[in-house]
Amino acid sequence: MIACECGCGTELDPAPYKGRVRRFAHGHNRRRPMAERFWEKVERLGPDECWRWQGGHNPKGYGVAWTGRRLEGAHRVAYRLAVGPVPDGLDVDHVAKRGCVHRDCCNPAHLEAVLHRENLARSSAVAEAWAESKGRRWA
Repeated sequence: MIACECGCGTELDPAPYKGRVRRFAHGHNRRRPMAERFWEKVERLGPDECWRWQGGHNPKGYGVAWTGRRLEGAHRVAYRLAVGPVPDGLDVDHVAKRGCVHRDCCNPAHLEAVLHRENLARSSAVAEAWAESKGRRWA
């Protein structure tokens, strides 16, 4: 016999069930709350510093988190958990004026819900400032 992996001590039949070895007794594989699992993957530093996402990233460098239904931007999940739902039609922006310089930042103090055009304007301004700091011309 093998023991249930939840720690309850229930013994399970080691024979495969539907081609798999059972790991949990019926009803014992309850997942921890999504918020608990999410914040474990965030490197929390000081209140003014970027809190970097330690989980998966998309090709553009944004953190992605599994919410139980689908993959979603980690910064959007952080905003929703700390502030509340993102209003319809708004993007969650990483605010450079608050010190945010990383796409995978999940610090709620660095995030703000804005219109898409405002998000684009801010990202263009950040890119222009970066180009100027490197002595490049922004077209």
